[in-house]
Amino acid sequence: MRHRLTPKQIARTRHYRKLFELALTKSERDAIVETGAKEMGIAPDSLRNRWHHLGMCKRWAFMQPIVRKAVAKYPFTADRVLARRYNVNCSSFQVTRTRLKIPCSLVRRRAALRGEVAIYVRDYADLTAKEVRASIKADGEYPWPFSVRYIEELMNEVVNERAAS
Repeated sequence: MRHRLTPKQIARTRHYRKLFELALTKSERDAIVETGAKEMGIAPDSLRNRWHHLGMCKRWAFMQPIVRKAVAKYPFTADRVLARRYNVNCSSFQVTRTRLKIPCSLVRRRAALRGEVAIYVRDYADLTAKEVRASIKADGEYPWPFSVRYIEELMNEVVNERAAS
């Protein structure tokens, strides 16, 4: 016969599951499991089993729409910030983004900036990297920091690519 949990035990179990889901690293999650199990007088594996039997474990696929929505809405924001904003585990967010073949925020930022630089190279070939950076910063579309040297690198890349084709 199965042991029935009291409403208080279920509430404590739910509390530790929420803490577990908010943890950012594996060591934080392990510490939460240890603490919760110790408080409830059960083994860590028993706590994990309790989460499973009470339906507190989310299916893996639940992350896919969250990641797609987050990246679509905030394309240049880092995984850690998005995971916090959407109240999901950061490592799960990163793994799901990778499985969906969505590049990391640095790659997305670089692609966006490169596209902008390509327009300047095409339409205003006489501008220097410093002038292009100042122009892009003035537009205010890209809130992250980027250097003149980085813009120069992107400009050279675009020019070399056009010369090769």
